[in-house]
Formats: sequence, C-alpha cells, structure tokens
Amino acid sequence: MTILFFIGGVVFGAYYIALISYSGIRASFAVFWLALSVLCWLGVLYVQMGKRFPGRFRLPLSVHVFIVTSVLLFFVLFAFVESRIVSGMTQNAPEKETQVIVVLGAQVRGTRVSKTLRQRLDAAIEHWEKNPESYFIVCGGQGAGEEISEAQAMYEYLMVAGVPKGRVFRENKSTNTIENLKNCLPVLQYLDYPITVVTSDFHLYRAMRMAELVMEKEVSGLPAKTDLLLLPNYMVREFFSVVKAWFFGQI
Repeated sequence: MTILFFIGGVVFGAYYIALISYSGIRASFAVFWLALSVLCWLGVLYVQMGKRFPGRFRLPLSVHVFIVTSVLLFFVLFAFVESRIVSGMTQNAPEKETQVIVVLGAQVRGTRVSKTLRQRLDAAIEHWEKNPESYFIVCGGQGAGEEISEAQAMYEYLMVAGVPKGRVFRENKSTNTIENLKNCLPVLQYLDYPITVVTSDFHLYRAMRMAELVMEKEVSGLPAKTDLLLLPNYMVREFFSVVKAWFFGQI
C-alpha cells in the first residue's frame, strides 16, 4: 500500500507541475491533482505511522470497509461516465449536406480566442469547407478578463477565415453550455437544417446530450482535438460536470 501511495504522490504531483508549467498557475482544475498528490503523501504517512505505532493509527474495521466500498463504487461510476465521454470523442458529422454548425464558446483572452477556442473554430471551418452552404451559430457571452464576447471573437475569427457574413449568427448572452444551446433556438426556428455541435472532444458527449434535450431533435457532433497533456485533466473535470448535469436533469 505504501508503494501505491508513493507512486500516486509522485505521478499526481508531477502532472500538476506539468500542467501549471504548460498553462500557467491558474490552469483550470489543476489544483485537483495537487490535492490528490497531497492525499497520497498523507496515505504514505498514515501507513508508516501504523507500522511504527501498531494499534494507535489503525481505523476500525467498519470504517475500512466503508472506505474501500465507497472507493470501489466511485471507480465503477467513474469508468462508466468516462466511457460515455470517450464515445462522444468519436463522433463524425455528416458531409456534403447543408447544416447549422453550432460552435460552443470557450475563454477569450482580451479580444483574442484562446487555444481551446481556436481548436474548435478550426475544426468547424474545416467542416464548413466541405459543406459550404452551411450556416454558423457561434455561442458565448463576455466573461471576466474578456474585452469582447466569445461570440464576437469567434465571429471575427471566421471572417478572417473567409466565411461570408450572412452565414454567421452570434449568440452573445450565454455563460454556460446549456445557455449556449437554449439561446440558439430563436435562430434555429428560421434555419431548418440538420444541427452539428462543435466543441472540444472531451466536452462533446455532454454537449450533444444537452442539445438533444433542448432542441428536441437528433444532433450530430464534431470533436475538436485537445492537447494530449491537457486531456487527462479535462476528462477528469468533465466527469464531475457530467455527474452534475445528470443530477440537475440537463442530460
């Protein structure tokens, strides 16, 4: 057990350092890995103290059973949810067909799209080039540290890429995924075409389930690739987001 805790402490700590080195000290959800590392090192300490002082650092059997059972149940749930997330990462949107391409927002730094948002837009543009009669709806309001709305930043990016103005609609009021999708409905009343949702690969399962619930029709998905270093972090964060969405009946 000491070896497992030791390996966990080293691996989780190293991943935390890699995340903040790559994305900065405020990297989203990075503190989770630091917390896991600290818990593992506390586990090492607990096991060693139990060996050194038998009886004084030993939890009752009932507590051990409860902890082990809870951990096993958590991992079963985690494996199931992650399998759903991975299923979303393998989606393929139809080609040679006019569609409404809904691009979900992500952080804007000042007036410029972040790398995550750029990856989503590039995937959407590549898909639009195969379906040039399609329309865009770009989604996202203005948050902290953003000088313009995410939708406006995305609109300007699409203009530079050569997308005609008349084929891009902006939804610039929303602050989360479910609002992104609900606020698209007025535009979708006038665009009676199949819907393709574009977002980061790890986010696509939840986004598609929300879209189908909100729009009451089948939706296709188009995943934008995520950097491999960041993918484990985002997939674990997405686990909690999916569970939360289930709890509130959003998917």
